[in-house]
Parts: sequence; C-alpha cells; structure tokens
Amino acid sequence: MSKTAATGKISRKSIDTIFNALKGAMAVKCEELLFDDFGISGRAIETNILIIQPLPDIFEFEALGIGRIPDLHSRMKLVIDDDTLTGSYTESREGIVGMLTFKTKKTKIEFRCKDPKLIKTRKNFNDPIIMTFNLNADAIRFMTTGSAAMKSKSVAFKMSEGKVFLRLIDSEGDILDHLITEDVDVVPEFEDEEVSFSYEMPKLAPLLNAHRENTTVNISKRGIMNLSSEGFNIYLVADF
Repeated sequence: MSKTAATGKISRKSIDTIFNALKGAMAVKCEELLFDDFGISGRAIETNILIIQPLPDIFEFEALGIGRIPDLHSRMKLVIDDDTLTGSYTESREGIVGMLTFKTKKTKIEFRCKDPKLIKTRKNFNDPIIMTFNLNADAIRFMTTGSAAMKSKSVAFKMSEGKVFLRLIDSEGDILDHLITEDVDVVPEFEDEEVSFSYEMPKLAPLLNAHRENTTVNISKRGIMNLSSEGFNIYLVADF
C-alpha cells in the first residue's frame, strides 16, 4: 500500500516572500532558488551571481527547490494581489516539497518543484567587508554608457585616498577614470591603501539593470561585491 504524500499550508507571509524572491532572482538572471531552514539561496549559472539571504525558520516546509523561475513568477503574478489567495505544499518525499499549490476563490495553480539536492549554491562568504559606498542612478548610467564608449568588457572600482573611482580600459590600453563618490566607509586596515577590483560587464549588467535609484555597495577583502535586489542580498565575485 502506497504512503500518502505529506501536505501542509503555506502562510501569506511565506507566499509573499517566495514571490519577492522570484522577482529578485529574475532581475539578476538567477535560474534556480533554494528555500529551507537557512532562508533563501540561489545561483545564476552563466554569471555566477549568488543570492544569499538568511531567513531562519520562516518557512513551513523543510526544503523547496524552484527551477523555471519565470514560469512560476508569471503564474503567481496572476493571483498575488487577490485577498483570497492561499498556499499549500505536497511533499515528494519526507522533508522535500514536490509541488506547490496556490488557490484563490476562482483560480487554482499547481507547480512542480525541483529537487533541492540538485540546486548547487552556497550560503555564506567568510570574507570581511573592507569598503562600503553608495552608487547613485547617475553613476549606474555612466557605467553603462561609459563602458559602451570605451568598448570595455569589464569595469573596475578603485578606492584611493577616501574616494571611489570607476575605471574603464579599452583593448588599446586607453583609460577612463570617473569619480563615483568621496564618501566611502573603509575599515582602518585599508584606509591608506589603494584597492581595485574588476568585474565583467556581462556579469555586472544584471545587477546594474536591477537598480534605477541609489544602492549601497559593499566590497570584501577578496573583491566580493554585495548589494541588494528586491530586498535580497546579491553577491558577485571579482575578476581582478
């Protein structure tokens, strides 16, 4: 006799969190997400952009894997504003969600999930932040237009004498430096150091396109950039 699959309800808070995570993932072209007792994690395979958002014990299930992110987002978008929206899950095996169900008074959506064990991501970076600065909309636009003018495939952030500069170099060795800000928080160890980290534009572009207003940028000792998208922590590793 086959065992009946375990089911459970998903709170409205969890439904909204899942939907917002999908929005954040799409903004940076992340293909898959893992929801578990840690919180939310995911990876964009092509760009190696990572989502790492601790939200301990927020979800009613143990482990949920989501692939086909645009599909689920577009379907949830049909019902997310409905006050009658409820959610539930069905396990494919113990502790693993196999299907999500969203229902309103008039609509029912069933979505088959991905095995969480197949989602390769990470949940922390043991690398201290060395500088923090604000990136405004003008700076973001200049990065896009400047890189096009220089035909540069990468962009560097250079911190020197308490200022942060954008540096673009073309294939002939021509250099463009642009002051981003004179307001940067630097840990004492690096106050008198000149530090520069480079990022490939195809990888950085999804992060830039996700921000039209001011955003706070953190860069670690190894050049790991951290900012947020739709309220979730996004990480990009430097190319040096």
